[in-house]
Amino acid sequence: MISKKFISSSFIYSVIGSLPLASSFILLPFYTNFLSTSDYGLLALYISIALLVQVITNLALDTTIGVHYFEFKDAPEKLKKFIGTIAGVLLIGAVVFSLLSLVGGKVLFNWLFPSNGLKFYPYGFLSILTGIFNSFFKTYTNLLINQERPGRYFWSNIITFVLTICLSLAGLYYFPNSLVGPIWGRFLSSAVIFLVSICFFKSEFEISLNFSLLRGLFSFCLPVLAFFLITWVLSYADRFIISKFMHTSDVGIYDFIVKCTLILDFIFNGLSSAITPKVFNILKEQKITENTTEMNRYYNGFTFVTLLMVPFIVVIIPLIVPLIVKKPAYYTGFQYVSLLGLGFLARSLYLMYLTPLYFFKKTASLPIALLGSAVIQVSVSIIGIKEFGLIGAVWGNLLSRPLQALFLYFAARKVFTFRFNYFKQICLPMFYVAMVILCYYFFRDRYMIIIYALQLVIIYAALIFTFRKELPDLIEKFLGSKYLRIIPNFSERDKIG
Repeated sequence: MISKKFISSSFIYSVIGSLPLASSFILLPFYTNFLSTSDYGLLALYISIALLVQVITNLALDTTIGVHYFEFKDAPEKLKKFIGTIAGVLLIGAVVFSLLSLVGGKVLFNWLFPSNGLKFYPYGFLSILTGIFNSFFKTYTNLLINQERPGRYFWSNIITFVLTICLSLAGLYYFPNSLVGPIWGRFLSSAVIFLVSICFFKSEFEISLNFSLLRGLFSFCLPVLAFFLITWVLSYADRFIISKFMHTSDVGIYDFIVKCTLILDFIFNGLSSAITPKVFNILKEQKITENTTEMNRYYNGFTFVTLLMVPFIVVIIPLIVPLIVKKPAYYTGFQYVSLLGLGFLARSLYLMYLTPLYFFKKTASLPIALLGSAVIQVSVSIIGIKEFGLIGAVWGNLLSRPLQALFLYFAARKVFTFRFNYFKQICLPMFYVAMVILCYYFFRDRYMIIIYALQLVIIYAALIFTFRKELPDLIEKFLGSKYLRIIPNFSERDKIG
């Protein structure tokens, strides 16, 4: 049974942990109303660069914390050396990468982006520093998740969120039609949380460099780093392909509609963060190499939440966004929102296949697992964008998501046996996928809201039928037993233990 404490911590990790990223979503109306589509497109590219630098300078050390923390948590001195070494490597990497950027950044930018408006000074360099600082903070917050310290996790992310919002808005109001506000707002807030993270690392674990741990760290992390780099390609390379074959204003429109679906990313990232430590504990305590009923409850719950939220957000976006965003140029992206939403349906399987690879330290197979899907997405995006425009990027985005899960399965099945409910994990999501694609090609822009609403009603009915045995337990846990009367023919045998 999934406990109330798990639901509570999951809420904190889902909602509060998403706040640094949620700033992009909250600021979206201000960006679109204060910036032209072209300038917003440039901002999207600078943010993508910051995220790439965050991946590179982090070296996947935030991930190794989640795995090794459980290995060393019963040996405080080993844990202290381990965490201190991670902080030391991050700090040295931050200094080295900053110096290299100062020396060669301008030449690199001029070579990579000769004609799309991206410049190294000042915004490119500030974006690089933002990525470096956020890398340090992400590692510390991942440590807090594994320490199960939701209080400090809450306040650390709240500070980041408030600083980013306030500084960015101030910059937008004082320097409208300029990237000064968005770029400097992100940079200054990331600098503050970087310093805060260093203080916490130093006070709890000290910042050191234990050379005996480095080989083990890098043997685990380097394949994961390659995996994260490929993941970045899958998530952000399409913006640069669009800027190559189209215009930065098209980058702005595409990034805008993708950002509108960020709320789904926030929810699912937080839910993944809450589930993963629980599954790690099960694997450690029971010493198993196959799914258990308890583990499958988490993954089935993930699928339930996914099918609950995706159709809802697809309906809400075209209704709510025009009330906030006043430039009609951005509305052309609404026709793609249902297709973009489909990409999230594979997240439960993705997590299920990824978790054993982390736990059993089979990280060498991670980059190989995703390389195929990255090649397919980039190829589809290049051909599709060049020939058909933005719909090419949408299809590249959509096709890559289930392929990622599929390639991870091929890697993970060598170390783990997967047994789960195929109807819940595969058939039900595929039913929704087929319905959305058919509606897109038969109706397109006609009756868009009505079609999205009809899809929601149909999948919700299927969801209630499929998860009917789990629903009584959830209703009793969170609403009280008196509400069970709304479910016909409920009996004690229907509850899940």
